[in-house]
Amino acid sequence: MKDFLKVGGKRSTVALGRILFVFLLVFFVKDMANAQSRRSEKDLIDAGVSSINITPEWPVRLAGFAVRSKNAAEGTLMQLNAKALAFGNDKQGPSVVITVDLIGIPWNVTKEVASRLKLKAGLDPARLAISASHTHSGPELGDLLNILQYRSATAFSDSLISIEQMNRISLYVAQLTDKLEQVALEALKARQPSFVSWTQGKVDFAANRRLSDGPVDHSLPLLRVTDRNGKVKALFLNYSCHAVSVDGSNNKYHGDWVGEAQRQIEANHPGVLALHAVGCGADANPSLRGLESMPQLERSNHYGKLIADEVKRLMGTEFKPIGDVPVGRTSVIELPYAHVPDVREMVAQTSDKTVKGYYYRLALNEISRGRIIPTSLSYPVQVWTFGDDLVMVFLAGEVVSDYSLRIKREFDKNRLWVNGYSNDVPCYIASERALREPRYGYEAISSMYYYHKPSPFAPGVEERIIKAVHDLVPSKFKAVKK
Repeated sequence: MKDFLKVGGKRSTVALGRILFVFLLVFFVKDMANAQSRRSEKDLIDAGVSSINITPEWPVRLAGFAVRSKNAAEGTLMQLNAKALAFGNDKQGPSVVITVDLIGIPWNVTKEVASRLKLKAGLDPARLAISASHTHSGPELGDLLNILQYRSATAFSDSLISIEQMNRISLYVAQLTDKLEQVALEALKARQPSFVSWTQGKVDFAANRRLSDGPVDHSLPLLRVTDRNGKVKALFLNYSCHAVSVDGSNNKYHGDWVGEAQRQIEANHPGVLALHAVGCGADANPSLRGLESMPQLERSNHYGKLIADEVKRLMGTEFKPIGDVPVGRTSVIELPYAHVPDVREMVAQTSDKTVKGYYYRLALNEISRGRIIPTSLSYPVQVWTFGDDLVMVFLAGEVVSDYSLRIKREFDKNRLWVNGYSNDVPCYIASERALREPRYGYEAISSMYYYHKPSPFAPGVEERIIKAVHDLVPSKFKAVKK
């Protein structure tokens, strides 16, 4: 009996120890959960999203491909949208990013929307960013890309487009401005406490369109917004590639692979609003390797699926939390042209049968009306800083891959996001390498005349832009030199 009690005592002690261990474990886990809850509550950021249909309600010329067989769009294959994501409460100072399924966004529209939002919502203009998808199947927006009246590479006409088409374009731009204001205000109104986090993936269908071994940025940053209960409300992403999977034979509105990616992401994640910007991919096109015989709309779906599949994969991985609302800073710098001809030089160029001669005929028309042709381009550079967690750079124009790749070398690429086609699309933004590379003759030279610019850029513009980025980005984000 004594031995039995001795053994039983040991068993009781072991059992009691196990019970105590389980109790402490439950208490510890519960305390950790409470601590996580407290930490999460602290990290909540007000965020709201909204979307609006910006498909023209009347036939407007399509922009992006110079040579088209028709004068106006003949219908809609895919709805075009503007989507807004707002951060921060009124006390902190709100911020709004808008994505648009358009060839670009004119600076005058961005400034007008910013002015209205400052008046109606107290929004600092530096905290409004508008990024375009650069679809080549969206409406013409006026002088964003020079309004040309021709049907081949050399058959330029000095006649204006029809008054009917001019009216349609003008009315559309006015309506677009109203809708961008509306979608931003609706996103601000929809703000609720949310968790914001981000991660980075990779998709490899973009290929340098001039050099087989040329630079390209394959990164796919993804920002996620969830409500208190973990339900995803919005996904904001970016990829660096031209939206030209639907070619110039199409004459209907379509969002290209960018619009298709958004559609598929929203189908994969019901209730989520997908916002898609484009990075520095002005010298990158979707690769046709293995897809040469595939119909263009199927190719567009294919590229969109690659994006949507990567987003789906990333959703099952760890995201980095963002604990601060963005603070915006903007600088407008001057990018000098290489050489603005005088009147005599322009007159001598008017017989040129290419876009260069066409531009100078238009320029002389403006000079005769008292306008002075500028010697430089006013270029906006914008930076959003999310505390110590992330810095987002917004570059205007059709920016070539060299810029994002260089910025990622000079700053901490693990806390960096670079958008192109933002706030203004005045022209291609060639790098120093592109200005010297003969195979970049379109991006560096002839495209400038299509964009109604008097000359290619002078050497040194890359350094001016990179310096502006360094001036705006806090030093804590700079890359650590090894």
